[in-house]
Amino acid sequence: MKKIIAEVTRDQVSTALTDGGKLVEILIDRAGSGSVAGNIYAGIVKAILPSQFAFVDIGLGRSAFLNLADSKEKNGARGLKQGAELLVQVLKDPSGAKGAYLTTELALTGRYAVVMANINGPAVGVSKKITSEAERGRLADIAAGRLPDGFLTNLAAV
Repeated sequence: MKKIIAEVTRDQVSTALTDGGKLVEILIDRAGSGSVAGNIYAGIVKAILPSQFAFVDIGLGRSAFLNLADSKEKNGARGLKQGAELLVQVLKDPSGAKGAYLTTELALTGRYAVVMANINGPAVGVSKKITSEAERGRLADIAAGRLPDGFLTNLAAV
């Protein structure tokens, strides 16, 4: 039986995966480690510039940057207005005076699979580390069949 064990302290979050009582994997995230790349935030649009850029407050102290001109962002940003809430994922950490670079195409990545929630519907990608195309297709079908009904609707409600 697989089990996930987590310990949360002020300074770090430790997560362990066990299988049959044996440690399989351990992850330790220390506070202040710096990187927010990959994190998903519920943000509030603070400004939309005519040149198709939006500045989004995700709680990092300065507004993050969402390029609405990117083809993948255009459809998800239709009707986007100042004050709107939206889910975003950090693609690039803030640096210097620049805020984080965001996307509205969310991806939850694991070691061998990626679950992507985008405007075209949820999708599952299987790692190319699995070299057999048949096996990759089989695993993608299994994973896609396990996505809950209303997956995108549920994410929007977070």
